[in-house]
Amino acid sequence: MNFTGYALFSLVFFVAVFGGAFGLCVQRYELDTGLALTTAFWVCVPVGVFFICTSMLLFYKKLRTIIVDKKLQKDFTLLIDQIHAQATHFATHSPLESTFEKVDSSPSKLYHPSNQQLSNTIARFHLVPALDSQDSGNAKIDKLFSLYRAIAQGELTDIRKYHLNNNNPFALQNTKNYALKSNKNALEIFSDPSKSDEVRAYAFRLICESKNAKDLQKALNANACDCLDPSSLQQALLLCKELDIALDPATIAGLCKQVGFDTNAYISLAKAMQAQCTPDVWLTYFKQLADNDENAQMAYLLVLVELEMVDTLEQELRGFGGDEAKGLRAYMELKRAGKHYPISAFVIAK
Repeated sequence: MNFTGYALFSLVFFVAVFGGAFGLCVQRYELDTGLALTTAFWVCVPVGVFFICTSMLLFYKKLRTIIVDKKLQKDFTLLIDQIHAQATHFATHSPLESTFEKVDSSPSKLYHPSNQQLSNTIARFHLVPALDSQDSGNAKIDKLFSLYRAIAQGELTDIRKYHLNNNNPFALQNTKNYALKSNKNALEIFSDPSKSDEVRAYAFRLICESKNAKDLQKALNANACDCLDPSSLQQALLLCKELDIALDPATIAGLCKQVGFDTNAYISLAKAMQAQCTPDVWLTYFKQLADNDENAQMAYLLVLVELEMVDTLEQELRGFGGDEAKGLRAYMELKRAGKHYPISAFVIAK
């Protein structure tokens, strides 16, 4: 029963007691009306006092319930905030990888001990959104999921107010969505060292896939290839040949050094470029690379072998120590002896 119902019941009870006492005083004890009313009033005083006391108790209980409900609601809000924070600061889809950003998102003190225990439990997990799940009914969480779904579907979204971790997969995907809009955007992302290597490499790949010679040359001249691996740069250099993009040999060597080209990477490039170049262009290309980067010397020697420029090869080998280029030396000795083997049967290394 609520307080209104209790008050109406008490009023009816008060009237009944008052009427009963008044009637009894008049009819049985034959008191005059004034005295009967006074007697009936004093008979009802304990009822009134009882009503006041119980009303105060009910009010206290109601007030306490309101306060507890507000504290529990605050607990709930803090738990939702904690879940939201953990769902925006994860940095990988795999909990086995230690790439999550550590975020102190758990509230320091919650009202109810069970809620505090729940908060501490949630804090021990990395929360990864399941985009195919049903709506929770909580506007804050469902809005975050709507954002993530939009990004996953390729939509460019303003995520600044969500303060996502820079390595959050959805933040990375949103940056990729931006790069997808145009080569201009892709070039902007690729040239920005504050962006992750993953999205910068993705932007560079988009530029390469567009086969726009002007944009590709801008990207290669941006001195931003530190985010690429040797394989990506090799594909770009092959594309330069296909699109007739002229790059200075020193620039090419600088790019190769930037991405960490080693001897094997240069050899791989030489083999891949053989089909795209005339012998003279192929020879000149790797001669210039070898002059700018010693890691390209073995690739240059391979070119000499493939072009059967034996005299030049022997001359170049004189600059190597006795323990270097043993595979090529063995190849040359067998060739002088009239025994022919494919160069691939030898290890081209120092």
